[in-house]
Amino acid sequence: MNRHGLVEPFVASGSVPVVELAQAAMWHRQAAALVAAADRVGVGTGELPAVQQRLLVQRARLAEAVAAAGPPAPTLEPTAADVAAAMPALGDLSPEAVTAALAAAEATLDAADSVLASERRPVPQPTPPAAAPVVAPAASPPPASAVAVRDRRDVTNWPVTTRNALIYGGYAVAVVVTQFILFTLFDETDLPKLAPCCLVVLPAFSWAAGWATIGLAFSGGPTGPKVDRTPRLGVMINLIPNALLCAGVGVLFVVHQI
Repeated sequence: MNRHGLVEPFVASGSVPVVELAQAAMWHRQAAALVAAADRVGVGTGELPAVQQRLLVQRARLAEAVAAAGPPAPTLEPTAADVAAAMPALGDLSPEAVTAALAAAEATLDAADSVLASERRPVPQPTPPAAAPVVAPAASPPPASAVAVRDRRDVTNWPVTTRNALIYGGYAVAVVVTQFILFTLFDETDLPKLAPCCLVVLPAFSWAAGWATIGLAFSGGPTGPKVDRTPRLGVMINLIPNALLCAGVGVLFVVHQI
């Protein structure tokens, strides 16, 4: 058994190459991790019972096949790390995304079943010494990964700092527009009275709105991973409108002096 809990590839007497059983065990764990992730966040409740029942049946068949081949049984239960790694495959937890993810899990179980079906094929008896040696059948190429690669354009796949910077930046732009409107509506005698609003209140509201938006949009639920909201990055971005405002006031002051 290797460090991943899977058996090392070798050929056991009276069985197909054990490497195929190891591959089937890995696919089983991938599907089980995805089902466990869906169950943890409480989605796909209509489809989960059937897939969970299929997992139980396949797990028994895998244990039987590996026991017949001889090597120690591989680990079939997904670890906490496996479940966490499968969580992004559920996407935004919408019914469409969850259905697609569970369909991918079903496809992975189909691949493992195909290996188990081939394991039950009759194995040719050894030929006499004069005959040509029996060559073990080559392992079939594995199918595509059960968990489909998410669209790179999906914002949930972006780096955290890039995603959060866009959200904080959107609110910062709104602050710049508001400050510009106030700057044009009020005369020079009233502008100093608006300084606390422009330099403190508006940036604070902008930062708080970005912080709340990130939490609402990318939260994994009560049992999901904690959302990284990068608050320091948000503070720096929401101070940019203040810097622009101060620069604009400075330019106007210089122009009036000339």
